[in-house]
Amino acid sequence: GAGTTYIESPEGYSTVTDLGLWRLTAYMDTPADQGPYVGQTASGAPLVAGRTVAVSSATCARLGLEFGDRLMVDGHVYVLEDHGGSAMYDSDWLDIYVDNEADEYSDAFNRYAEVYLLR
Repeated sequence: GAGTTYIESPEGYSTVTDLGLWRLTAYMDTPADQGPYVGQTASGAPLVAGRTVAVSSATCARLGLEFGDRLMVDGHVYVLEDHGGSAMYDSDWLDIYVDNEADEYSDAFNRYAEVYLLR
């Protein structure tokens, strides 16, 4: 809920793969961002700020990414649980779920950063 942040430790994974520099954007659970999919993710997992991220299905196919994969940005571990509005594009683009508008337009989420796959 509001004010809670999900944090997962990057420790305990056997492999860390550098996926390179990705474009980061933020999305909210609104019709503008989610279209007809308000309140849901493509994986069926709940939307949780600080946890839920989306990667296009085309990019998942190219990189062999699956729902439940852990993606780390700046030491923060997110969980791949959704396909974003960019679902048809095969580009290195991470869409990060946030639960307030200040975050959606924040420089923290709208930039480029290294993304690591933890398995």
